[in-house]
Amino acid sequence: MQENNSPWIHLRGLEPLSLCDWPGKTSAVLFLGGCNFLCPTCHNAKLAWQMDTLAPISKNELRHFLETKSDWLDGITVTGGEPTTVENIEELFSLIKEFKLPIKLDTNGSNPQKIKSLLENGLIDCAAIDVKAPFHLYPQVTGGSFSEQNALEAFKEIFALATEMPDKIYFRTTCVPALTEEDLNLIQALIPPTCSWKKQTFIPPESFIKKD
Repeated sequence: MQENNSPWIHLRGLEPLSLCDWPGKTSAVLFLGGCNFLCPTCHNAKLAWQMDTLAPISKNELRHFLETKSDWLDGITVTGGEPTTVENIEELFSLIKEFKLPIKLDTNGSNPQKIKSLLENGLIDCAAIDVKAPFHLYPQVTGGSFSEQNALEAFKEIFALATEMPDKIYFRTTCVPALTEEDLNLIQALIPPTCSWKKQTFIPPESFIKKD
């Protein structure tokens, strides 16, 4: 039986090979359940808020996958949900690092101290951080779960970290219907000039599952 503070209860998906999740690399993708945002356009709503409806992947299963497939991969992408909300996620990254694989973290940027710690301790090699909207629109695009002030404070730290480590962090924005071209220009103006930012096409989710 796994303890509630174990990262393994959150591991709810594994894509063995992806050519698009880490630009320029072939990676496997690990999906971690749970999220602190309630974005109405979420593409992984079941994973984010109803992870118990998805079968867990055990530590032993992941180890076996890495033992048999790591030689064929350039790295591992860890996504969600929101991975930085997972307690003791360092255990998961440490297991992957046993196989000498680089790790990319996908994150919404709400936990800058966790991102900084993971980078400084060599547990991840880069972070792809979503800037979901201009800060004044964060309450709208996150379903009321992250305020404008929350966004200002978190990204002040994130942008400072990215300026220190421009080769370790890049930014992304999904062009959800709520965003105008003016909004996208405002987002681009926020990004530190030494860092990269890309727009991603919005793909409507098949269904939206509200959190109970």
